[in-house]
Amino acid sequence: MAAQAMSKNVINPAPKRVITNQRLTAVGDVSDWVLCQGDIAIQVTGTATAVSFIVERSTRNPSDTPNPAPVATDPVTGNPSTGVNVLSYVEPGVAYWRVRITAMTGSNVDVSFATSGE
Repeated sequence: MAAQAMSKNVINPAPKRVITNQRLTAVGDVSDWVLCQGDIAIQVTGTATAVSFIVERSTRNPSDTPNPAPVATDPVTGNPSTGVNVLSYVEPGVAYWRVRITAMTGSNVDVSFATSGE
């Protein structure tokens, strides 16, 4: 049996150096997708005193049909008000990345992405 072609081939735009900042305020909130390639740094700060979140990536364009998958098995936890270690990743290809809040105590979490685009 021949493999079925995907319904739509989407060419992703070329990634660039990106720095984004977004405030999340509730469990279940997700940051906007960020097109990443190369080095990625994710920093989580804010007034929340406890947070648990999952970093996700999608190899499909989120404006079409994203396929989010967790980057790691376990959620990242910490206290944003005193500082959560900066998370470093490398995207060997090109993919969209985001953060999804799974638990939070306090009022907000600020998520920042910085990518090299290379």
